[in-house]
Amino acid sequence: IGEEGGRELDLMGLEAVQLVRERVERFKIECDLTWGYCDLATRQRHLAGFEEDLAHLASLGYEHELKLVPQEDIHSVVGSDRYIGGLIDMGSGHLHPLNLALGEARAAASLGVSLFEHSRVTHIEYGKQVEVTTAHGRVTADYLVIGCNAYLNDLNPELGGRVLPAGSYILATEVLDRRLRQRLLPQNMAVCDQNVALDYYRLSADGRLLFGGACNYSGRDPKDIKAFMLPKMLRVFPELAGTAIEFQWGGMIGIGANRLPQIGRLKEYPNVFYAQAYSGHGLNATHMAGKLVAEAIRGESRGFDLFASVPHITFPGGPALRSPLLALGMLWHRMKDIF
Repeated sequence: IGEEGGRELDLMGLEAVQLVRERVERFKIECDLTWGYCDLATRQRHLAGFEEDLAHLASLGYEHELKLVPQEDIHSVVGSDRYIGGLIDMGSGHLHPLNLALGEARAAASLGVSLFEHSRVTHIEYGKQVEVTTAHGRVTADYLVIGCNAYLNDLNPELGGRVLPAGSYILATEVLDRRLRQRLLPQNMAVCDQNVALDYYRLSADGRLLFGGACNYSGRDPKDIKAFMLPKMLRVFPELAGTAIEFQWGGMIGIGANRLPQIGRLKEYPNVFYAQAYSGHGLNATHMAGKLVAEAIRGESRGFDLFASVPHITFPGGPALRSPLLALGMLWHRMKDIF
């Protein structure tokens, strides 16, 4: 797509955050939206990457505050000795994603959208009109958008071969003492390290530490999420040993081979659109994908055409071997993180 195409994709990435901001404000969605985010470094090469990120965002005309944090000041962001620096971005932040989704559902319903839950699609009949079959009925439509991401299963093998489910998991502690919260995350930012098997965490509005990560490429959830995740949390915050874990959950994110969202339409059936493979950045990227697909259905969207022009490979190995092959490849990158 060329250098200019790449720049346009970067600008759409920034616009995606703004779309969330505007949606929350327009519909007055109560989702604990809090601004402030910091990337965290555990290796010198991560710091070099932050310098490049800073220069790149400046070249895009990024309007929000960016600040490099040296090792001697890192405790002003996170109360852990694990990190050697960071990059603060005040144009990013954190929120309650379920409350955002519920608020947007209410907003959509108020605008005349009909929502049908618990209606798993079992078959799609393609044509000038699309017929979608569920367990309890059929729906016909002029246009169809396939947005199943990591939960596409075998509904469309062509699209399914381009996205691989990977598990991501979160622990939520008991409500922490205010002084402890201020020591762990003094500025109430969301943070994330730069490793392949990354850690990401933040405080909830009611004072819990939400600690996530452990991207699992096996395609199977761990039997005990707490046992799987707790050592990772204690490696960052050993003082939380003995703190009660009151909630734990997980789900599948959709990974694409090049980590770029896959947005386009089926070649044989141009009335069928798709959006998937957000690779862990779905909250922002889905808003942009929805906007671009809507524009394309209405007749034209340069942004949609740009995304649709990016080629995406099918993961090798077929359904049985895709996950094991990816797990093996990611193990190599994890070893590079360690050594």
